[in-house]
Amino acid sequence: MTKLKRIKQIKNIGVFSNFSNGGSIGFEKLTFIYGLNTHGKTTITDIFQSLKNDDGSIIELRKTVPEKKLAQVVVLTVGKNEVDSESELIFQNGAWGKNSVAENFEVFGTEFIHKNVFTGLTIQRENKENFTQFILGEQGVKLAEQIRNKRQELAGSKKNLNNKIPNFVNSKSDYEIRSFVDFPIEGFAKNIIEAELYQKRKFLQTEQERLAEPSKILNLKEPRKFELKTNIILENLTAINDLLAEDYSNIKEESIKKLNTHLSNNFSKKDNAENWIKEGLHYCENKEKGNCPFCGQDLAGARDIIELYNSYFNDAYKEFIVKITNGLNNKMEEIENVHFREKSELQTTLTLFGQYKNLIAAPNFQADLQELAANIDLIQEEVILSDKNELFIELKRKVDEKIKSPYKKVDLILFECFKINMINYLGYLTNSKRLIDLLIERINEFKNQYRDLSKIKESIAEVNEEIIALEYKKARVELDANCIAYKELVKSITQDEKHIKELDGRLQQEQSTYLESYFYKVNQIFKALGSGNFKLEKETGSRGHLPVYSLKVTFHGVNIPSDKLGSVFSESDRRALALSVFWVKIELKSNEEKLRTVIILDDPITSFDDNRITSSINLFKEMLRKISQIVVLTHYPNFIKRFCEMTKDSQVPTKFIELTSSSDTNLLSNGDRKFFTNSDFEKIFMKIYGYINKYHTESIKTDLRPFLENLYLPTVFAKKIQEKNVDCSSLEKMIDGIFDNLTIKERLHEFRRTLNPDSHTFTSNNEEDVRGFARGMMDYLFSLNFEDSK
Repeated sequence: MTKLKRIKQIKNIGVFSNFSNGGSIGFEKLTFIYGLNTHGKTTITDIFQSLKNDDGSIIELRKTVPEKKLAQVVVLTVGKNEVDSESELIFQNGAWGKNSVAENFEVFGTEFIHKNVFTGLTIQRENKENFTQFILGEQGVKLAEQIRNKRQELAGSKKNLNNKIPNFVNSKSDYEIRSFVDFPIEGFAKNIIEAELYQKRKFLQTEQERLAEPSKILNLKEPRKFELKTNIILENLTAINDLLAEDYSNIKEESIKKLNTHLSNNFSKKDNAENWIKEGLHYCENKEKGNCPFCGQDLAGARDIIELYNSYFNDAYKEFIVKITNGLNNKMEEIENVHFREKSELQTTLTLFGQYKNLIAAPNFQADLQELAANIDLIQEEVILSDKNELFIELKRKVDEKIKSPYKKVDLILFECFKINMINYLGYLTNSKRLIDLLIERINEFKNQYRDLSKIKESIAEVNEEIIALEYKKARVELDANCIAYKELVKSITQDEKHIKELDGRLQQEQSTYLESYFYKVNQIFKALGSGNFKLEKETGSRGHLPVYSLKVTFHGVNIPSDKLGSVFSESDRRALALSVFWVKIELKSNEEKLRTVIILDDPITSFDDNRITSSINLFKEMLRKISQIVVLTHYPNFIKRFCEMTKDSQVPTKFIELTSSSDTNLLSNGDRKFFTNSDFEKIFMKIYGYINKYHTESIKTDLRPFLENLYLPTVFAKKIQEKNVDCSSLEKMIDGIFDNLTIKERLHEFRRTLNPDSHTFTSNNEEDVRGFARGMMDYLFSLNFEDSK
């Protein structure tokens, strides 16, 4: 359930330039807002209409007079029931914030009448047309307006669609146009397409020129395959290290010690001693007696040392020496003969491939050729040759050392860095061979095209198709903005057509069921509001392609032509019909929707007679049982008075709010039920009484004489006036005619003279003088009794 609790602020809207103290003015289930014309009634109605429509422009049009360039603000509060806390609804910066209750508000006023029945309160030519060709129900009017607007937009869109066709397909079929604008271009770049297109056109021109003289291509020299030579330098280095690491383990350790002792005792230089002894043994063979062939000493006593030498230098040892010496010399010779000269051959081959660089545009050929060139550049034969030569010097030193003492192990050669460089070198050569083989294969494939020209012709045809496709892509990219505009317009047209179809369907469906019950109830309420001589019937017609429901009106059974409706319907009839249309809308809501509904009525009974007013009040009271709240804005106090006469406050909790004005702004203030139910006598009495007792400061200077002359004497002494046939044409004659007592008569004449319109004495007095005079007069008047008049 939604309830409007209070209007706290209205600033810079219409006559409300700065109303900001509405927090104490609460709303009830039924709330009357009473105010004279120009006091802000229509402004408040527009505020609620803005809330209902969630449309800030309605308020923005309500400028203050004179206009102030200040922010417009409205603060309302709503709650779900009487005890719930209130939440604020704020209008500022041209919009309502967090407006979640718009659908719960229903506003009856000029805008509702304009939308649903008439353009205004009088029927002119336009009113007659609308009145005879309108669709009852706010939703129906909206649908009809939407359909008409959508059809107009659709016609304009279709007309404009031809102007949106991209130039590239301007003269093409609809299918070709749609295919072009729907062509996906994600990932496309104009510069890339143009570059590719340039290459394709260049390729096409080249191929056409080659096609004329294919022999030039076929006669081009072809590079030879690169043969990878065996290079066992790393194996040789490993073999040399193996030889250096060997020793002659068959020589007994005791023999080696004796030999070393002999060498130490007999040779001053031991470097070549072993070789010298080995050679000497050759001459001592088979000479068990005799002298040494070198020194001439008798060998008879040297038999032990000779046996020692023979044990050391046996046949196995000789074989070992041969193996070590020959092995080292052979490997060294092979290493020395390695010269690293493949790079020159590769560069020559690369030069031959260069002839084909501008001929074969295939990406794989160009990539392989580029990789080959880079691979050859990485080959550094001079560096690896220098490393080998340095390594060879070290090798020779260690080999010489080993040959001098074959039985001894010699430290190994360290060649890890050289090995890495050598492996890289061999890798470059292997990769070069692979690339050369690929390139030669691609050259053969390329030349084969020119051996059978049908293939090259097919290739040219394919390139032509590719060029067309690229031109298509290029145009699509260039015209993307046009394509987007075209597609958006097509999408809009499609959506409009679908929307129109949906609206047509909704209109047909809703109206066919809605109007049956709607028209029946409108007739009921229209008659209840005093227009019983009319009968309203539904009449189906058409305007263009849109089905409409016209209003057929009969009066006393006689059909009223559409051009005569304005003269037959009175102002009350027009207002009653509008109220009937509005009221049925509320009636046809679901019970749940009704419980959330707040109705705002702006002068609903303008120009109604007493009978219509009574019917309207009964209508409101009946609706109050079903809905959340009714707020009535009116400048007719008699309507409120009649409601109060028919309804006790205990039956319907009712609040009275008054629209007043101050020097700088109009205001809402708490009203009093008595203001509408009290007689004129009671109202003026309470005003004077309140002033005397300082309950308010509203001036009573102009109320004292009318109270005495028009209310007090005619009311209190009505019987006396009737019996004595008193002349009431003036206050003086009335006093003289009613009272016989001279004292009373003179006192009342004193009051009269003081209150004479041409007397300036009383009107110029200050507030306390007025208050004292009024107290004295009222005390005296209400001290009189009927006997005092004698």
